[in-house]
Amino acid sequence: MRRLLRRAAIALAALAAVLAVAGWLALRASLPALEGELRVAGVEAEVVIRRGAHGIPHVEAESERDAWFGLGFVHGQDRLAQMEFARRAGRGELAELFGARLAATDRYFRTLGLHRAAESAAAALPEADRRLLDAYAAGVDAAAAAYLLPPPELLVLARRPAPWTAADSVLAVKTMALQLSGNAAGEALRAEMKAALDPAAFAAAWPAPARGAPPPGSNNWVIGPERSATGAPLLANDPHLGLSAPAVWYLAHLRAPGLDVLGATIPGIPAVVAGRNRTAAWGVTNTGPDTQDLFVVTEADVTGRRMEEIRVRGGDSIAHEVRETRFGPVVSDLPGFAGPEMRALAWTALDGEDTTVAAGFRLARAATVDALFAALEDYRAPMQNFALADSAGTIGFIAAGRVPVRRAHDGWLPVRAADGAGEWTGYVPYGALPRLRDPPGGLIVTANQDVTPPGYRYLLSRDWPEDYRARRIHEALAGRSGLTAADFAALQTDTLSLMAREFLPLMLPAVAGAPLHRLLAEWDGRMDADRAEPLVFQAWYRALAQGLIRRNLPRFAGRYGGRRPAVVRAALTGANAWCGGSCDDELAAALDEAAAWISARHGADPAKWRWGDAHRALARHLPSDAVPLVRALFAIEREHGGGPYTVMQANTRIDDEAAPFAETHGAGLRLIFDLSGVDGTQAIIHTGQSGHPLSPHYSDLADPWAAGAYLTLPMSPEAVAAAAPRVLRLTPRREAGQRGVAPESRASEQAEH
Repeated sequence: MRRLLRRAAIALAALAAVLAVAGWLALRASLPALEGELRVAGVEAEVVIRRGAHGIPHVEAESERDAWFGLGFVHGQDRLAQMEFARRAGRGELAELFGARLAATDRYFRTLGLHRAAESAAAALPEADRRLLDAYAAGVDAAAAAYLLPPPELLVLARRPAPWTAADSVLAVKTMALQLSGNAAGEALRAEMKAALDPAAFAAAWPAPARGAPPPGSNNWVIGPERSATGAPLLANDPHLGLSAPAVWYLAHLRAPGLDVLGATIPGIPAVVAGRNRTAAWGVTNTGPDTQDLFVVTEADVTGRRMEEIRVRGGDSIAHEVRETRFGPVVSDLPGFAGPEMRALAWTALDGEDTTVAAGFRLARAATVDALFAALEDYRAPMQNFALADSAGTIGFIAAGRVPVRRAHDGWLPVRAADGAGEWTGYVPYGALPRLRDPPGGLIVTANQDVTPPGYRYLLSRDWPEDYRARRIHEALAGRSGLTAADFAALQTDTLSLMAREFLPLMLPAVAGAPLHRLLAEWDGRMDADRAEPLVFQAWYRALAQGLIRRNLPRFAGRYGGRRPAVVRAALTGANAWCGGSCDDELAAALDEAAAWISARHGADPAKWRWGDAHRALARHLPSDAVPLVRALFAIEREHGGGPYTVMQANTRIDDEAAPFAETHGAGLRLIFDLSGVDGTQAIIHTGQSGHPLSPHYSDLADPWAAGAYLTLPMSPEAVAAAAPRVLRLTPRREAGQRGVAPESRASEQAEH
């Protein structure tokens, strides 16, 4: 019997091994072809895609139309699953894949109706722009058809994506706008707090002006030729978004007659969001304007109703009613917007007329700063601070996008529709948006700070993040000339915290006798990964801020919480009564709490404490994140320096009890453009180009990114040929009614894998 059991166990183990190998081989079969030749539908002439050591594509086409087809193709090759999940999120169709746990998310997106606005906007675009959108969509579909097996996530879910459409690309833009907006939830919270608190307590929680909003992040700056070592402008950009695997960003280069553009793209969107062509460059940061308003409405304001069917994997479909008003959808039954009255959401990105994608096509072709200004007149949402430069030596800036003009209201709290005060009477005229062209001093910096000039007549927002990053950039560049791309790289990875330097003198006197006092008193404020001081300071500040918020706003701590430096600063200086006088006791108790917290996790010896042990950049693979045994296989994690207010922004969620210092938001992209030539672009993203876990390009850029390194991206034909030797050729397949790739002309598969 034992022998039989042993033989059975061996047989089962062998079978398991065979199945594992078969599964692994099946997953490898879903890797895309990167070399050879494919005959595909939807392309008008041959498209050549060259790739180098890190899989960054250089697309060469005989027309602009085919170049955008090529971008769609490489996006589909490397990020098809990511694009499908993002599309389904925007359409409110995630529960169909993942079950009831995402039904609430679907309700949210169905209520907003982003996909409906996207369909209207796509249909209204000029024919020339629609043709380019359709070409991009055809490229995505051709890549999907070329898969032997779909990417692993879609294979497991037994789903093949529906054809990509022009409206899907517009939807991707609107979904990004949603990530970079959100002040309506702040309106709802403020309204609830205003009703519950006495005026003094409310004013303490929301000081005016309202500094210290959560730092959404992003830096860009540009210098004129008089300050550059090359005699041409230099432009730096590092947008900050939530970290994910794969990254939001995808590097690409497109070349065709009349088009030669390189930089950072977002899969799903046919545009180079931050990039350069042969003579001009642009970079983006979030302006953070108030583009959302909550209107208190009644049933009499409802102009229409529709029923949405939310399909649920493994469960019954959910019928969801959406009520529309002339302001926008009724959102008061959604988390974050609820209140005692019916509320409707007005938001610029819900406009059915939206030409943002058209602006992307014009940016790619614009040869000068003035042409970039002209291209951005079509830009709608999300409002962005564009830093601009051209090879002739001009630099510029504009906060481009639509911001509402209100009749007699500031948009900071919900407003009654019946009063008329909050009515939108139009948008800030394009010619009146904040802008600069060749300012004295030859330097422009935006880092989410208030960009409105003194006396500006229009209201963009009452809520601006703290300006620590902008001040540090100005400080680091003040009075300097002969600046190089290496200087810009050093500044993009700068870890000096002006916030820490400001707060330590307010905090340290209260703990003069504490063992950790000397450690912090001698600290220069640099948040390097191998230092103990950043960990001590962050844990101390966290304990202090959370303690003050819980004591003064117990009912709202969960929604209001965070760092709130303006409010904590006011407590420490006596400008509010949150400490009831002196904060010495609170500071001492918070330091003790911080020391105990660190000791429990990192040992009792401060000599062994390191910021990088707690502060690790964590890029989660969202589809697998809910499955503990699987998520570790897909997540990408690296030790990292910096913090929420350093130029190398590396933000954390201090209200996350399990991992309050894990970096979940940061500079997942860094770019530096030197306008003295075309082959010197410096770039890096925080994961890799591919979204396929078995690809060598899934995480091959994570280590250089964490180390502060860059890749050099070429543009000239000879430099591209030298740097990108692997070639995939797409040739037309003209059979009527057929999509995708001809079976008999498969390229050499997985050549590098």
